Amino acid sequence: MLLQILNVLICLLGPFFIMWLTRTYKPLGKLGDIVLAYILGCLLGLVGIMPQDGSLTTIAGVAVPMAIPLLLFSADVRSWRRMAPEFIKSTVCCILAFSVAIFVAHSLVVDPDTNYSAIGGMILGRYTGGVVNQASIKTALSIPDDIYVVCDVCIMAVSALYLLLVIVFGKQITSRLLPVKSSLAMSNSSAASHVAEMSSDTDLFYGLLRKSNRFHLYRALALALIVILVGVALASLVKYVCSLFDIQDVFTPVFILIITFFSLILASQKQVQQIKCTFEAGTYFILVFSIAVSSQVNTTVLASASSAMLLFVFIATLGGFLLHVLFSALLRVDRDTTLVTSASLVCSPPFVPVVAGSLGNKSVIAPGIAVGLFGYAVGTYLGFALVYLLSLFF
Repeated sequence: MLLQILNVLICLLGPFFIMWLTRTYKPLGKLGDIVLAYILGCLLGLVGIMPQDGSLTTIAGVAVPMAIPLLLFSADVRSWRRMAPEFIKSTVCCILAFSVAIFVAHSLVVDPDTNYSAIGGMILGRYTGGVVNQASIKTALSIPDDIYVVCDVCIMAVSALYLLLVIVFGKQITSRLLPVKSSLAMSNSSAASHVAEMSSDTDLFYGLLRKSNRFHLYRALALALIVILVGVALASLVKYVCSLFDIQDVFTPVFILIITFFSLILASQKQVQQIKCTFEAGTYFILVFSIAVSSQVNTTVLASASSAMLLFVFIATLGGFLLHVLFSALLRVDRDTTLVTSASLVCSPPFVPVVAGSLGNKSVIAPGIAVGLFGYAVGTYLGFALVYLLSLFF
């Protein structure tokens, strides 16, 4: 019992330790909170501080359903209709490009001991949404924690290479293929402006500690719990109906899809949009999940990180980027829109201002962030759809 309490305390307090690190040592903030959470978790797992008694899997399983509604509450659903046509085209091109690249990776990388259909779905969920979508698919498909950690380590390594490519060389490379012009920026939605402010602030969830935000935090948590309870009730009903037809293992995926759906419904309500700290609270639970999952890494897990997995992620990531540029060129989508859309979907909205700064075009920040928030909403559904399609062919 004491070991389980220790695990819970480390996972719950870990994000605040990361916040202290980024406030005390500013350069660490440039690595990103998720990366620091994984580094912290891996170090704790490798030195044996975190007891491997199953409680870590439970913590990760609870953190994901809490994060989904909290992150989606900050999405301004109505503003998506006002996205500039260029961004809509680029978003579709990006999603299609990574889907094709993952299909190609699955065709080239063969490993009978690894379910690359599920991994492909996680990658698409991650690259259209974020860690929360990837974690949702992992939870719904019951992907083993060790496989998830190895896959995620590969994703982070290749993603870092991708981001370097986009920021340092993207402008020069794509200028030869894509038209160079300023994109039409949609009006600043409250969610996009909020994330834009946070992206330049290393204290991503520092607002959770302010007394003035406590009432908003309590409202957000209460609303998230209501969504989860409704999801449990409806998913249990679906599970019961399916059991009558001898259909098993439906509860978790149905539960994830239901809470995503109701979170989006609530996100379209003005009263919910006015609640502060929803994105910060969701980010906190994602960090809790990241620490809980990554702390299960050990030398055995690292040794199992096959070159095949790294090759699969490499083809899916860089292949998806190259196909996105090609599709954008065919549709005459401009350079800045293409690069910002790609960065927002692949790396998450907080990276948009960084890429926009490298392009010298701040007008693409707001629509770029809106694209990323849209990705959070649809990433889980797209990931599940790709898993189904891949399973039909492989």
